[in-house]
Amino acid sequence: MTIRRCLLLPLLLLLPAAAAGADAGLDAEWRRFLAEAVDTEVYPHFETVTDFPLHGQVEPQACRDRADDIAAAVAAVPVSASVHYLAYQCAQATGDEAAAEHHLARFGSIARHTLDAAPPWGDWGARPMRVVAGRDIYTILQAMGLELHSEVMYVRPLLRFLRIRVVAWDPEAGIERHLDFDFADTVVQIDRDLSRPVYPHHRDQYVSSLITMLANGNSLAANDVITTREAKALSDPAERVARLRPMAARGGFHSTLFWFETCRTSPFEGCAEGLLDALLPHVEEGHALPTIKLALAYELGFGVGKDMTAAMALLDKANARMGGQGHAVVDYVRIRAGVLDSWEIPAPVQQRLDAAQAAGHPLPAVLAAISHYAGGAERLEPAHLQALEASAAKGSVTAMGLLATHHHYGEDDALAVTWLERAAQAGDTDAQALLGDRYANGRGLPTDMAKAEHWWLQSGEGGDDDVLRLLGYRAEAREDWVEALEWFRAGALWNDTMAAAELGRLYLEGHEGLDDGPERGLSILRQQSDEADNPDARRMLAGLLAKGEGVEKDAVEARRLLEVDAEKGDTESQVQLGMAWLEGDLGSFDRAQGVRWLQRARKDGHADAGDILATWYYYQDPRGPEAKREALALWREILDAPGEWGLNNFAWVLCTAPDDTLRDPVEGLAVARRLGDPGSLPPGQVDTIAACEAANGNFEAAVALQQQAVTAAEAEDGDENAEMRGRLADFRAGKPYLELEEEGDTP
Repeated sequence: MTIRRCLLLPLLLLLPAAAAGADAGLDAEWRRFLAEAVDTEVYPHFETVTDFPLHGQVEPQACRDRADDIAAAVAAVPVSASVHYLAYQCAQATGDEAAAEHHLARFGSIARHTLDAAPPWGDWGARPMRVVAGRDIYTILQAMGLELHSEVMYVRPLLRFLRIRVVAWDPEAGIERHLDFDFADTVVQIDRDLSRPVYPHHRDQYVSSLITMLANGNSLAANDVITTREAKALSDPAERVARLRPMAARGGFHSTLFWFETCRTSPFEGCAEGLLDALLPHVEEGHALPTIKLALAYELGFGVGKDMTAAMALLDKANARMGGQGHAVVDYVRIRAGVLDSWEIPAPVQQRLDAAQAAGHPLPAVLAAISHYAGGAERLEPAHLQALEASAAKGSVTAMGLLATHHHYGEDDALAVTWLERAAQAGDTDAQALLGDRYANGRGLPTDMAKAEHWWLQSGEGGDDDVLRLLGYRAEAREDWVEALEWFRAGALWNDTMAAAELGRLYLEGHEGLDDGPERGLSILRQQSDEADNPDARRMLAGLLAKGEGVEKDAVEARRLLEVDAEKGDTESQVQLGMAWLEGDLGSFDRAQGVRWLQRARKDGHADAGDILATWYYYQDPRGPEAKREALALWREILDAPGEWGLNNFAWVLCTAPDDTLRDPVEGLAVARRLGDPGSLPPGQVDTIAACEAANGNFEAAVALQQQAVTAAEAEDGDENAEMRGRLADFRAGKPYLELEEEGDTP
């Protein structure tokens, strides 16, 4: 019997899987494909696929002429829906019923596997559905019987995926469906020319080139991204809106939202003029996203009179268009938050979110938790946790991440690890970063630097800016300058000002193997300092100028750069300026100036300024014993707000001072124990607690703690720590540790 494509394909995805374990088999095939396929051997086969029409009948003779090409495509890209669909079409057209049945079944398995991986609707923490190429998306849509209406590309640098939201009409159900796909991650993973495909810079380059190519092909989604980027580069709000208006009228998603944002942040007379005209034709056609945006315009009074009743009527219309499950309400809250930079949820919108949650939608609980945090709360309430757990049970990765973060900062390490592991495995970058931290410091888990590096790498691949810098610093410690450059460059792409400064410094240092040198580094730092108004770059450049490292020493310019931000209240600049005076880097030693700036930083809220000043008093102030006593007094003064290392440094001095009039082991141990559970502390602080135990004659405890510190420090650094091992030997011999004057350093 001849297979009838027009009858079977819309029903295909309703059929049960061909065999038990089919999904597991495809999972394995995908893993093998990503590990072994080569981009240059994969994507040329899609030229064969696109030579045939997606809609309508294929020509039998064309199928016979290209039979070898089609077979090669099937062999090279076994996980592609569109490749198997073409093989099915041609087998049917040429009368090969056995082959047609085989490829139809194979196509059905791949399509079902793709759609089964769809995250809960609107869950932006979850990965989109993976495909090999864009043609796979449209083939799957056809199999579902959907009519493509539009696409939106969600493009931000450093995220793992190019999220392509497809908006399609389901004529059978009479609703609009929104589906998220990605093929960018596939492309980058099988690009074997990349030594490290995890580097976000490579992903950003690929996505940028793809958008340019698609824009040249008149893709609305790609041109929308480019137009919005061009508008953001314009300083004049009126010029921005003029650039955005034509694209918004075509239905551009991002251009319309940036138009909203411009009118909020930089209003001018006539800013919203034309907004209603741009949206109304698309709203009248019934499309949900323009209707949501018009609802927001009515709430805010942009281009129309403020009318919350009209706004909610439009939102309800969009929600019905999308199936009445609350999808439009979730989108409204997210779009509104982006435009207003606020997660406050108006009461009429909250009522609709509550109804969606009661009906089983997993995202309202996520939005409620985010709104709760945005309102200034430090912890989630039990009701939030219960709702998030229900959302996580439905597959919401964002809910998993919120639970993981909440419990990480709680007291139950076992519960925290459970949620961190679950969220990290699902791809939440914050959870991956925190799980890496826990493996590094042994908090609730055995210390394991290999696993810490693994999770930090996963988080960095996903664009966590703090982790990007951490990976850069760790690469520097290994003297892997190229890798350090890549991680700092990634952070700079994400507008992390410190990463941009570190990128400039690394170039300036002129390490071998980098793609540019000191001149490029100095250019980056000066551009960041002068044009980007980057305080981190100014501090970085000032430090280099003050010491003459990589550039000609210029104490006057260094002082000027630091004072720019110090006078504005930037506490990091105040601390650096103060220390520069105390260390004589600004032309002369000036104790009064140095102390003044450090005290000002302390007053302005710098958490560590008091400890930094006390440490300088104790170790470097030329006044000797008088300054050391002043250091102890300052440490006691800041005891209840000591900053990250204040307790540690104070305890260390009290327990290891060689001067009997300064040393107080009993007080020192009491201070050291305030650091917390040694099992969750970094090795430097465990080292201090061990020294204080030994100073009080508790050598058995000191040995156990010091062994812990040594093990953790050497796992972290990869090198033997001779000083810590020396103290361990002393404690085993029943000897406390006293810091010699000439050591002049803290642990």
